[in-house]
Amino acid sequence: MLGKLGLSAIPFRDPIIMGAFGFMIACVLALGALVTYRHRWGWLWSEWLTSVDHKRIGVMYIVVAIVMGLRGFADVVMMRSQLAMANGAGQGYLPPEHYDQIFSAHGVIMIFFMAMPFLIGLINIAVPLQIGARDVAFPFLNSVSFWLFMVGVVLVNLSLAVGEFARTGWAAYPPLSELPYSPGVGVDYYIWSLELAGIGTLLTGINFLVTILALRAPGMTLMRMPVFTWTALCTMILVIAAFPILTVVLGLLALDRYLGMHFFTNGGGGNMMLYVNLFWAWGHPEVYILVLPAFGIFSEIVATFSGKRLFGYTSMIWATVAITVLSFVVWLHHFFTMGAGGDVNAVFGITTMIIAVPTGVKIFNWLFTIFRGRLRFTTPMLWTLGFIVTFVFGGMSGVMLANPPADFVLHNSQFLIAHFHNTIIGGTVFGAIAGFTYWFPKIAGFRLNERLGKSAFFCWFVGFYLTFVPLYILGFLGMTRRVNYTGNPAWRPLLLLAAAGVAVTAAGVVLLLVQLVVSVLQRSAGRDRSGDPWDGRTLEWSVPSPPPAWNFSRIPVVTGRDAFWEMKRGGTAPLPAGTREPIHAMRNTGAGVFIGAFSLVAGFAMTWHIWWLAVVGVAGVIATLVVRAADDATEYEIPVEALAGEDTGPSPTRAGTSP
Repeated sequence: MLGKLGLSAIPFRDPIIMGAFGFMIACVLALGALVTYRHRWGWLWSEWLTSVDHKRIGVMYIVVAIVMGLRGFADVVMMRSQLAMANGAGQGYLPPEHYDQIFSAHGVIMIFFMAMPFLIGLINIAVPLQIGARDVAFPFLNSVSFWLFMVGVVLVNLSLAVGEFARTGWAAYPPLSELPYSPGVGVDYYIWSLELAGIGTLLTGINFLVTILALRAPGMTLMRMPVFTWTALCTMILVIAAFPILTVVLGLLALDRYLGMHFFTNGGGGNMMLYVNLFWAWGHPEVYILVLPAFGIFSEIVATFSGKRLFGYTSMIWATVAITVLSFVVWLHHFFTMGAGGDVNAVFGITTMIIAVPTGVKIFNWLFTIFRGRLRFTTPMLWTLGFIVTFVFGGMSGVMLANPPADFVLHNSQFLIAHFHNTIIGGTVFGAIAGFTYWFPKIAGFRLNERLGKSAFFCWFVGFYLTFVPLYILGFLGMTRRVNYTGNPAWRPLLLLAAAGVAVTAAGVVLLLVQLVVSVLQRSAGRDRSGDPWDGRTLEWSVPSPPPAWNFSRIPVVTGRDAFWEMKRGGTAPLPAGTREPIHAMRNTGAGVFIGAFSLVAGFAMTWHIWWLAVVGVAGVIATLVVRAADDATEYEIPVEALAGEDTGPSPTRAGTSP
């Protein structure tokens, strides 16, 4: 009746796991009690959970990403403290099987459920506004994408206390992820959380590709689009091309585990290297799915706070396109050590070095934009400057790993851990925080506290180097990755220094949370009454903060690059003259929530082999789609009277003023 599920699946005797899960449950109950006390359930359902407004969906992505980021950072604290303690006679406090789950969950959470949704949230918020669109191409599909992502979030968190998570590392290589070596449900949680969330991401890619290509304002040609929109476009192309690979490879692994097939078992006629190739054929484009939007964010910030056009706009676009193409021809550098041969390794080593060239073009363009600009050292600009330094450092270590002989020495060491985090934290996480700070006043209507934001940046910047520079050194000294104990006393000072770096970074995390709370409490002082607090250059700053649900009551006409900046400089209104017309908008719908709920039922049932419940979940998804397809009342009309006064964004005469 319940498949593999039973009381024995709950680790009652593990105080760390039960304490963590109990804390999560307490937080959920406290939030529910607060909403009940304030009588906000109806508002929460009608205004947020069922919303198809791209801005609100973007905010929900970011909120969940922040929560999952805190969960992933808690894993970091446990791993670094364990390694600082487990040296010589000390064995630490985490048993090997628990430690294996922690580092596996950390990688999955930070890549799939923190970094990606954070950037997708920013894309949801900014891109339709930047291109002068009233919404995305498929608002309902946007809601479904979010709720499928939420299914993955819930499954990963359920694995904490109902069963276990994978002990395979975030890549889940066979044969370790095959049934004989992972007989529990950990790998199954991994498969279904990523399958369902990945389908949501693929739908997002299709949605935004169509949005950018089809819904741009009149006059906004491709070469007039903001750089962030360009990077979002290339990111969505990568998503559409790469995520089906992940869907297929996880499906094949599921067939191996559920039906006894042998796609990846060498003894059964399969080949585990097929999995490795397919995984990284998705995995390296995934690196640029994470980094390209951050590049776009930094481009917007550098131009805005330097008070000048982005240097080398055209070369920046072609560099983005080159990275998009080249990202598909470098995947094998992730396994130089697995016997592909010298010739193959040499080809992929060369392509890996070549992809550094367009990235270097971007770095120089940002530096030349800053050169002789009227630079303002705001919080977003500090994150950008920190990124440039940190990413260059990480890029140089990446070029070292692109050399196959060097990779043979460093591949399975702490050096690789340091390099990967150097690029992902220095690029993606710094970019996400910078973008969040930059666009926060547009969505919330008030600015974040600058003093606390700058303090958080310096804690992150210092903490990052304290954490990862010791790992570079430990990699050279021979310390491997994925270990929960080290027997070499000479390594302990460096491990203690890395743990101290995590503590400094934790102070930065706390300061970011305090910044958010203080800014909300002091929102009157930071109120953005102009809609253009940074003296911005692109169309999102031409509408009020926060924007109305329909974004633009009249679609703007674009005459050049940096559209809003040119409008301000020319003293022209950002909106075309003429009478308004009624707007047709999509109604909110609970169908996305129900599709997510039934998908969660199906994913949980498949994980625990509860076949009848899986059928119920799939049937529920199909029934919801049928009901939605039969609904003819999915739109409503916003009358002209409701639009009065809603398109009064910043005055074009205030161009050049400081915030």
